[in-house]
Amino acid sequence: MSQPMPDRDHLQPDSWDIVDHPNGWDLRWRPPVTRLLPGLPVFYGRLPKSLVTSQAFWSWYYGVFVAVLAIELYIRYGIRSPYAVSPILALCVAMVRQYLFHDVALNAERLIVVRDGRLRIATGVFSDASLRSLRLIPDRARRGRRWLVFAGTSLAEAVLVGAPGLKVDTAQELLEELLTRIR
Repeated sequence: MSQPMPDRDHLQPDSWDIVDHPNGWDLRWRPPVTRLLPGLPVFYGRLPKSLVTSQAFWSWYYGVFVAVLAIELYIRYGIRSPYAVSPILALCVAMVRQYLFHDVALNAERLIVVRDGRLRIATGVFSDASLRSLRLIPDRARRGRRWLVFAGTSLAEAVLVGAPGLKVDTAQELLEELLTRIR
């Protein structure tokens, strides 16, 4: 059984939800809010829920991308300075842009789709029967966290839930739920 969510469109950090469909199901999970670099703030954790819902996320993401790119292009080509001010400002904006988008990518909700007996993840398409080999591994996860991996047909090990991993008890609940769905 999936964890109860007050708002099905927005997962809390370190949680998961399974949504059933007539021909399969979707697993949504969200990692804990994680710093990209120690000492730097987490941008994603400061966003209001209305901006990180699954419906609004991509429009917001690309809107910010276009705005930051416009600022960078203005700095690069719009400011006429005899000194190296505009290239340095453009470099600073580019660094901030990369930091923001990597921070969002690290902390965003993940989606795993199972339809018509096929499991679709970032590394490929697998038979949903391959989830019978699903297990928890602690070796690549942060301390106190677990990854969920399974034996793939073309890969020795395919990652279902990866970095930074889920809390041990949350990962165990998810493992049990997925194994009951596959049997």
